[in-house]
Amino acid sequence: MRHAGRSVMDAYKTNPFTRSFEIHGNQKTASLRAVSAFGRSMDVSGTGISATIEPAHAFTRRASINGNWEDLETVLFAFWLTVTLWKRQANAAAS
Repeated sequence: MRHAGRSVMDAYKTNPFTRSFEIHGNQKTASLRAVSAFGRSMDVSGTGISATIEPAHAFTRRASINGNWEDLETVLFAFWLTVTLWKRQANAAAS
C-alpha cells in the first residue's frame, strides 16, 4: 500500500500453497490467514488486532469485519487482500 509516493504497508505470502500473508507496516506486524481450507473467512491477528473477515453468505459480495483492532489501516489493508483473494478464486473457478 502506498501513500504520498511512499510505501506504507507491505504484505508477503508466507507459503505459496496456503492463503496466508504477513503484513508489515505502521511499526507493527500482523498475519492474515484462512480460517479453514474450504471456507472464505479470514482471520487477522497481531498486536492490538483480533478480527475476522467473512462474507455475508456464499452468493453475495457483501462482507463483514468483526472483532477488535487498534490499527484501522492494517485491518482495511487485510480486507483488500481478502477481497483480492476472493476475486482470484472466482476467476479461477469460472475458467
